[in-house]
Amino acid sequence: MLNGAVANRYARALFEWAVEHKETESVAKALQALKQLLHESTEARDFLEHPLIPAEAKTEFLRNYYGETLPDVLYRFLRVLFHRRRASYLYLIAERVDKLVEAAAGIQSVWIETAQPLTEEHRLQMEQKLGEQLKKTVRAHVEIRPELVAGYRARLGNRVLDATVAGALVQFGQRVSSVSSAQ
Repeated sequence: MLNGAVANRYARALFEWAVEHKETESVAKALQALKQLLHESTEARDFLEHPLIPAEAKTEFLRNYYGETLPDVLYRFLRVLFHRRRASYLYLIAERVDKLVEAAAGIQSVWIETAQPLTEEHRLQMEQKLGEQLKKTVRAHVEIRPELVAGYRARLGNRVLDATVAGALVQFGQRVSSVSSAQ
């Protein structure tokens, strides 16, 4: 729980600075690049999170890796993060900033799990229909899950719409067992 509070505090501070200085887009893109690096390279993640490596060495590593593609404010932010030994929060901070940017732009992220890959047209139709319901712009993140058999499951925050064969079978089994136990 404390991890979330710490990440939220740093994310909100960075987001508010970016909004105030009209650099929201550049900061968000740079954080996406950092998230990708942390996700793809365990060596880079281990280096940046190592408590005995000086903050300056971590910042220098990122400057050598990204050069001038990252905004200077992000390097300053990272230096503070590294000095305070909060590097392990970097991925979570980047995710939180992304959510703040989306919310400010009226975008709702929806996670969709499907048994089969969606065509681009079908994904766009789902985004449009969900957007009409939510009265927001919807950004769909699609994951293929063959164990769902057929259909899709959409997750919007803490709400789940389950239109899968696997989900229907579970519901059917629950109904059968509740009827059996009632008799």
